[in-house]
Amino acid sequence: MRKEELRIEGFLVDGYVPSEAQLQVSVDASTLPPQRYTELVRELQDVLHEIDESFAKRQARMRRLDAKYRRIETPTGPQRTRHIKFTPLPMRFTNELKYIKTKYYWVLDEHCLVLQRMARGQWERNLYLVPYERAEALAKEVENLNREIDELNEEISSPSVKKCLDRVEGLLAKYDLKLPFREFRVESIRVGLTAVKFDYSIVEEWAEKSPSVAALLENKRREVVEQAIKAFTEKIKPIIDEAAKKAAEEKHVEALNKLRSLAESVGLHALANTVITPLINTLTKTGEKAPIEPKWLDARIRGLLKSL
Repeated sequence: MRKEELRIEGFLVDGYVPSEAQLQVSVDASTLPPQRYTELVRELQDVLHEIDESFAKRQARMRRLDAKYRRIETPTGPQRTRHIKFTPLPMRFTNELKYIKTKYYWVLDEHCLVLQRMARGQWERNLYLVPYERAEALAKEVENLNREIDELNEEISSPSVKKCLDRVEGLLAKYDLKLPFREFRVESIRVGLTAVKFDYSIVEEWAEKSPSVAALLENKRREVVEQAIKAFTEKIKPIIDEAAKKAAEEKHVEALNKLRSLAESVGLHALANTVITPLINTLTKTGEKAPIEPKWLDARIRGLLKSL
């Protein structure tokens, strides 16, 4: 097997997705006595629920308000603060933004390969790579999602929503409080593309110029290709497991065809030819439970990794 059949090329995807926090405010209620604070929370929940019901496409749920308490040391002694965090807009707008974000990650999952998964505590991030030939489709999908955000912003700036803000502001004024701002706008999804190529021919070229640089390039090439193969394996195994439990269906073959196309697009031709294509042939020929042993798949993957 030639190492040229196990390369990675395409665009690294650097994306920004707007957060629901852009539709939220934080109101400082530290000056209110405990009883007045409790009354504010109860009344605010009622008003927000009425607003949600007037804009909801289905029955609205009662909201929970997030309260944040902090103890701050000052020269005169400790002080405690209370902030109420909520969106004064109809909750439907927050739900629509969440759905747009979900669709964005569906788009990435359809067109891209996860090169690396990074996690630190509760923070997680995936490093995506889109094949050159799929970059335009990705860009078109992002444009469509941004049009949905534009439509959402139009609704947010409508006169009916301004009346909702008036109601919330009127309630806060009753407690000598006010909204920190009244203008809300969701930012567009932004995607940046950086061309990359992890190819053994580059390593060979640098081996003549600098063995040290060539060693660094080879280590990175192996790391990236190995991670890519493992990412494909994680997608292949559930398909094979399901096909093994019941008769192979068209959806199993279709899913593998999509993975084969993605593997070929990013440069993993050996993976497509020696692993995915034989699996497709097996599922196509049998109408009963797919006779695919997990050991067969594991052995093929180990063989690819050794050939790196």
